[in-house]
Amino acid sequence: MTDAKDPVVGDSFKMGFRFQNYWGTSIATAFFFAEIGAGLFLLSLYLGNLLGMVLGLLVEGLLKPYFHLAHMGSPKRVLRALSRPDRAWISRGSLGFGLMMAGGVVSVGAHPAVLNLSHPIVMGAAVVGAVGALIVMVYQGLAMMDSRAIALWTSPFLPIISFCYSITSGCLVLLALGWAGLDAPHRELLRDAAMITLILDAVMIGGIILTARNRSPGGAFSADLLVSGPYARLFHGLVLVVGLLVPLILLAAAGHWHFVTVLAALAMLVGFYTFRWLMLRAGVYEPVGRGLLESLNLG
Repeated sequence: MTDAKDPVVGDSFKMGFRFQNYWGTSIATAFFFAEIGAGLFLLSLYLGNLLGMVLGLLVEGLLKPYFHLAHMGSPKRVLRALSRPDRAWISRGSLGFGLMMAGGVVSVGAHPAVLNLSHPIVMGAAVVGAVGALIVMVYQGLAMMDSRAIALWTSPFLPIISFCYSITSGCLVLLALGWAGLDAPHRELLRDAAMITLILDAVMIGGIILTARNRSPGGAFSADLLVSGPYARLFHGLVLVVGLLVPLILLAAAGHWHFVTVLAALAMLVGFYTFRWLMLRAGVYEPVGRGLLESLNLG
């Protein structure tokens, strides 16, 4: 619901809400593939599934950088951002990306299905790859939370939901694509983990909405955009129903069937991408000058 006192004012000099336009579809897609690749790789590394490890590294190494570059627009801007770990979250995230890729490539090369190597260096590489994946899984949420000007993004739940969505997508993608290479206990483990994290995803989304509502007028405005405003149909229909409720029901009712896990994975990924896109679209800056006017009792 739009606040009549502070309407959307676009690029005018009037007092009101302004949508952020810097982070758009490209960065939402980069975050989406980064979390899928990291979650898929980490779970596959834990289970020793070569196919999942390779797919996770390919998603992380090809799709995430492509959409990040599409967002940045110029390789020179990327290099400048990478050189500033004290200021740029893309630099800190790239550290995790590099650790994951380096450790992951060694781990894949030393997998028993490839070279059958057993050496402390290989174990160290696996640990490095896992640490890098964990960094990638949370840094998107940390980067958004650091944007203090946008109340919707300042919730402490953002890094947690990044991690949870990463695990959820990793579980379901591995089940969908690596079913034949998984034994029954591992399938059950992944199915149960996906169901738990689907519930956690829903809880974290609720926490983000409630935190935004109570933080500031801009946060309340963003929450209304998602819950009852122009984005409500996408939020309720795709994020909550298709992305969370449908896969949860499918897994609980018939998660032992492969084609059901494929459907659950597809539904979850649709909801996950919609969530990533909507979190950027619904981000608004606080009304310029309102806080100052109120503090001076002039507004």
